[in-house]
Amino acid sequence: MLSYGERYCHTGDQFYDAIRVYYQIAEYTGDAKWERCAETYIRAYRDGYLIRHKYGSMGHWIFPHGLMMHYQRTGDEKSKNAVLGLAQKAAFSYTPLEDTAASTSSREVAYNLETKLLAEKLGYKDEKRLKELADQALGHYDQWFVSKTAPHLQPFMAGLTAEALIMWYDKTKDPRVLPALKTGADWMWEHMWLPKQGAFKYMTGDDTPAADLNLLIAPLYGWVYKMTGDAKYRSMGDQIFESGITGGYLETHKHFNQNYRWSFNYFVWRGDPVPGNRTAPK
Repeated sequence: MLSYGERYCHTGDQFYDAIRVYYQIAEYTGDAKWERCAETYIRAYRDGYLIRHKYGSMGHWIFPHGLMMHYQRTGDEKSKNAVLGLAQKAAFSYTPLEDTAASTSSREVAYNLETKLLAEKLGYKDEKRLKELADQALGHYDQWFVSKTAPHLQPFMAGLTAEALIMWYDKTKDPRVLPALKTGADWMWEHMWLPKQGAFKYMTGDDTPAADLNLLIAPLYGWVYKMTGDAKYRSMGDQIFESGITGGYLETHKHFNQNYRWSFNYFVWRGDPVPGNRTAPK
């Protein structure tokens, strides 16, 4: 994390929210130098992309968490306005619901749900749309794991949707969330996990192991363990996490970011102290 973080500190890819990644590394290490890396990406993403495009981000380029962290640390109104702008103007933020009903739009739905949940803390209000997006995210889990109507499943996409649904659960305690995520975790472990390779299949119909995506999925198992107390999910999560470290790939900034987007949460939900005796990023 530290060596590759240095490599990508001032030049690289925003994918998976580089701002968030570097702020979390700063919190984890207690070293403020990583905040300067985050600020580099604030200028690139917020000022160079979002403001220039009037917050009309592409659907796979919606990254509100780092902006929110920057606003909370600095009080910078430009970052606050960027979160609010994304909630209202990013791609798919108010597209007709039928356009995102299929699981092939899962990432766009998840990112929009997360953005609006964060923006609520800054004054955004649209309970109806939030509920609609949460219903769609739960519908995607149904398509993948219950009705089996999805054309394919990519486990890392289920991981991204899990993060959004956990945020929704934190707000609402929606009783549908835990059964849905538990069902997904069970199905992926039974049908997609490759124990010899220590990786999930990249997608249904493609048995290629993709350990570079493990850390986008492991936190799901940590959360299900936290909520159920069933140690089998901790065991699964430990295998996913460890193999994600030993078999991961960090040779591009995109891959670096995806490994550290929300993998710190796994330690929190697993219930053990974070290595290094530091508090995991919030």
